[in-house]
Amino acid sequence: MTLAPHRHATASDWLPMWADTQGDKIAFRVLDDRGDAEAGALTYAELDARARRVAGALDGARGERALLMFASGLDFIVAFFGCLYAGVLPVPVVPPRRGKLRQSVAAIAASARPRFVFAPEGGADEIAPQLAAAATARWLSVDRCADARPASPWTPRPEDIAFLQYTSGSTSAPKGVMVSHANLRANFEFLRRATGATNATVHATWLPLFHDMGLVWNVLEPVFLGASAVLMAPLTFVQRPLAWLRAIGRYGVGVSGGPNFAFDLLVKHFREEHARGLDLSSWHFCYNAAEPLRAATVDAFLAIYERFGLSPAALKGGYGMAEATLMISAGPREHRAPTTAASRSGLARRRLEAPLTDADAARLVSSGLPDDGERVVIVDPDRRSPLGPQEVGEIWVSGPHVAQGYLGDPAATEQTFGARTIDGEGPFLRTGDLGFLRDGFVYVAGRLKDVMIVRGQNYYPQDIEKTAEEAHPALRPAFSTAFLVGDDARLVVAVEVDRDAAPALAAEEIVGAIRAAVVAEHDLLVGDAVLLKHGALVKTSSGKVQRTLMRDLYLAGRLDRWEPSAAHPPAVPVAH
Repeated sequence: MTLAPHRHATASDWLPMWADTQGDKIAFRVLDDRGDAEAGALTYAELDARARRVAGALDGARGERALLMFASGLDFIVAFFGCLYAGVLPVPVVPPRRGKLRQSVAAIAASARPRFVFAPEGGADEIAPQLAAAATARWLSVDRCADARPASPWTPRPEDIAFLQYTSGSTSAPKGVMVSHANLRANFEFLRRATGATNATVHATWLPLFHDMGLVWNVLEPVFLGASAVLMAPLTFVQRPLAWLRAIGRYGVGVSGGPNFAFDLLVKHFREEHARGLDLSSWHFCYNAAEPLRAATVDAFLAIYERFGLSPAALKGGYGMAEATLMISAGPREHRAPTTAASRSGLARRRLEAPLTDADAARLVSSGLPDDGERVVIVDPDRRSPLGPQEVGEIWVSGPHVAQGYLGDPAATEQTFGARTIDGEGPFLRTGDLGFLRDGFVYVAGRLKDVMIVRGQNYYPQDIEKTAEEAHPALRPAFSTAFLVGDDARLVVAVEVDRDAAPALAAEEIVGAIRAAVVAEHDLLVGDAVLLKHGALVKTSSGKVQRTLMRDLYLAGRLDRWEPSAAHPPAVPVAH
């Protein structure tokens, strides 16, 4: 049954409505650690009933904050909607790993000042001492709320804050983005139009639910539509990438995606004998988002998986950030993400020009189209003047999906959310990303703060990183970093060596390949090429490379370097 889009304005309305009208429908399925079988499921009626009991346990705390410290799963979803029902602001954070909390969680707790902390049953004794900022908080588990008296959902105003989504902290301390119910509604309508998703569409994800793309696109959007979603643990995907695609075929998934590195993994680890019977014909919106898109990855992925029913038109680019609730551009659903050829030397001067030679050519993949009610402009970040169609500048955004600012930080809110052009137009959200518009499509060229200036030229680190990763087959795709050190702007490139690399490999051979590739591709000398052990590259919880921290670790001599005798270390999750 496909139902028409509803008119309810706030996230607290959607789940009760579907519980009343289609209570027996499965809302969420969670797969086991291998991704082969279901480990649990919740119907809309069950989710609603459990969320009401969580709300009952939080009764009288409207406006307070609650840290959600769960791994991806049903308890996270129940606690999130329970908070919405009670008018308590949920704050998703990275769950503990081996009993230890990430440093960013302590910073988030200090900012959010939570009254409640949700964690798995029995987890408080080990975790609580590590969280001084939540010393007075009440620790809860979803199971402990089962005996609470059910509470009716509170109905907020559209302009009220629904939850706090903390930034990943790739370039600064995490900031609490205040996302309103109206922001959510605007972004959900955008996603519905971009993807063509309906009540009958099945979503699937292995992305962590504490991250905006995992949460907003794969938990809240399905509930907005009254659709179903299939959830898989991030580590399951990393260890068994094809399990994701098998789940897509098994459940008839229509909308699913992930960062570019996920598609690299599926290309690199493809084995014909493991893919027998794979059916991707239902996958009509396959999005590549959250990190720089690579045309070669898109081509290689499609070349393999098109014969399993995946339509070329299904491959889409996407671009967004927590400050815009989730998406800034996506789709369109009618055709595959277009690409454009640009001059590398031109991009270094922030100009969009035709390539001079094949070596000068950079093929860029579009990140989709903005929504109809949104405005995207390209601005000179220093002069604040709008730029022409042949220029590269900072991406500025306005629209109903732009969030309300940062919790408790009016100065940062004004700087990021209150930007105005030199002629006073605004306010705009400053994304901090460099890009351009072509034929209405958004193209992202790099991160403003990450641009490296060498001999007066601008270089994007992700371009150098891509070159380095592809220099030798022993190097791990999407696990590298490039940065400058010293007054002489010496280039350092650090790349993880794949855990399957042969122990007999000589480090000098790999380092030589990196140096040769970078000088040939970018006319840059590598001052130091560092080979890292598998898992040594530090990323944020959302999978973004922490280049500043990696630079600091390098300068302190604390990088975990690879040696041929240290091959085959244990696997670790991607976001650590």
